[in-house]
Amino acid sequence: MNPVMEHVLRAQTVDGHEHLLLPSERVRENTGFFEISHYIEADLYSAGAEIPLAGKHLEGNIDLFLAHYPHIKNTACGKTVPMIFELYGMDGGVNEKTLRVLDGKIRENSQSLERATAWYDEIFKKCGVAAALSVHSGWGNLCGSSREYPAIRPVAYLDFLLRRFQVEWLRRQCGSLPNLCGARFQDYLDYTENFLTRQFEGGVLAGKFGTPYWRSLDFGPPGGSAEAEAEYNSGEEAMPYFESFIFHYLLRRFEAQGLPVQFHTGHVTPAAADMPRYQLQWSDPSPFGRLAYQYPGLKFVLLHTGFPFQEEYFSLVKNIPNIYADFSWIPIISPMRAKLALHMALEMVPCNKIIGFGGDAYHVEALYAHLRAAKAVIGEVLSEKVRDGWFTEAEAKESADKILYENPREIYGLGAAN
Repeated sequence: MNPVMEHVLRAQTVDGHEHLLLPSERVRENTGFFEISHYIEADLYSAGAEIPLAGKHLEGNIDLFLAHYPHIKNTACGKTVPMIFELYGMDGGVNEKTLRVLDGKIRENSQSLERATAWYDEIFKKCGVAAALSVHSGWGNLCGSSREYPAIRPVAYLDFLLRRFQVEWLRRQCGSLPNLCGARFQDYLDYTENFLTRQFEGGVLAGKFGTPYWRSLDFGPPGGSAEAEAEYNSGEEAMPYFESFIFHYLLRRFEAQGLPVQFHTGHVTPAAADMPRYQLQWSDPSPFGRLAYQYPGLKFVLLHTGFPFQEEYFSLVKNIPNIYADFSWIPIISPMRAKLALHMALEMVPCNKIIGFGGDAYHVEALYAHLRAAKAVIGEVLSEKVRDGWFTEAEAKESADKILYENPREIYGLGAAN
């Protein structure tokens, strides 16, 4: 193994993007193999399997998995399966017997808060992850996460505030709980502001939008409150003025707070997307050119390298100071595309604007597998840069430390190195 790859594999990491369950949530879920198969499930679906698999126990899925797994052994997601086997000390093939054994081992680490916490400690230490920024599945209510598990740092999920279903939910709550407002537009704005206040007081490090899963990233200009209020009161499902008004309101608040905002760009996973309506152009990051100039004090972290819009993506990151590149998820979509993207980034983008890793996963087993895939990409690219004379060995090692640790620590305000 060459010295650059060895350095990358040992490098400490700040994980810039996850959806990790807290240890207590893992216990409630009673996590087993099929609960951790989120992205594996997407490729099984593409191969012809019914979904969802995640959230179901072994007996309801094992035959379906074994029938379709041979079709996905070639994919980057499929190759995380043997990594998870290896994590649990198993080197045998994938079959009914070994899957049952693996499922049992995973569930052993889900049986108590003490056991789950110890397992998180083991994985974070094994991976060299100093901190993991995590978007909570509970719509951003992560204020207690850093108290339960300090290495998991909260990111506020923001999309739900733009959605008609959230408006209707608040109205139903208003009817059943007389002391809770929510019927008027101003009440909704107050509710939004109260949500943000709780997040800021709870120590969130960033906000996060996943809008390409249900609509375009192009929100247009802020628009007026009168148009937004009319749509709020209309009961219509489509609310473009309302969505734009709230979106820009949230950007202004995060800019004022001095906190970055993450944005999903590019490829989506089908289990979470509105696939009958989904349009690929929803994921095009081009609108961020305009937005970044509208909010010069806001850090825009564009997740997943915008694949398949990587040329547009890196042009934006290269030219605009407050747009940052993030390599979460892309190594398990395609290591080849991840390598190409990192080669592009290192040749085009100032090195302090690149965040090298985010597992974008719900479980620490997937974090482990995704970090292995990412470090293989990073180590190979930096080694090639040394071979080609682009970097000296010392420069390559310095770049690894920056993109894996120093940059996300700086961008998200995590303070001085330990």
